[in-house]
Amino acid sequence: MKLVVRVKLLPSPEQAKALQATLRACNAAADHASQGAQTTGARDKGDGW
Repeated sequence: MKLVVRVKLLPSPEQAKALQATLRACNAAADHASQGAQTTGARDKGDGW
């Protein structure tokens, strides 16, 4: 499932750096989960990955 949310943020420079770091970490976690699922052939939560 893909969820798309459009928002307009007006962060301070410090907040922008923190937001960018958070989004990079989230993306890295999603990539890791995806790679693990592909490696094991898991297709849903019940597949054990």
